[in-house]
Amino acid sequence: MLNSVFNYLRTFKTLINEAKKYELISKEVDPFSSITFPKYRKEKTKKRALTLDQIRAIEKHETKYGSFTDLAKDIFLVSYYCRGINFNDLILLKLKNIKIINSATLEQNKRHLCIRVDSES
Repeated sequence: MLNSVFNYLRTFKTLINEAKKYELISKEVDPFSSITFPKYRKEKTKKRALTLDQIRAIEKHETKYGSFTDLAKDIFLVSYYCRGINFNDLILLKLKNIKIINSATLEQNKRHLCIRVDSES
C-alpha cells in the first residue's frame, strides 16, 4: 500500500513542479517543499504469487461460455501462461504476432516470449 501512495504522491509532486516551472503557482504554496521521498523508494512490494494448485483450480473452474466471468478467466490464464504479460501488451497483441512451431512465440514491441503449449498448459 505504501508503494501505491508513493506513486500517487510522486505524480502529484511532478505536477506541482511543472506548475511552478511555468509560474502557474507560487513556490510558497508547494505542499512538498519540506517532504522528501527517498526512504519510500526502497520499500519492497510483498510478493503475492498464486500456487500451482490455485492456478489448476482456476483452470478447472466451470464458467458459462461467453460470460464476462469466462472472458476474465481466459484473459487471466493467457496472461499467466505468458509469464505475466502486461495487460496493455496483451490487448495490443495481433494474430500476426503469434507464430506456432512446437511452442507459441509472442512478439510485441521487439520482445520475444516463448511459451510451451501442450495439454497441461
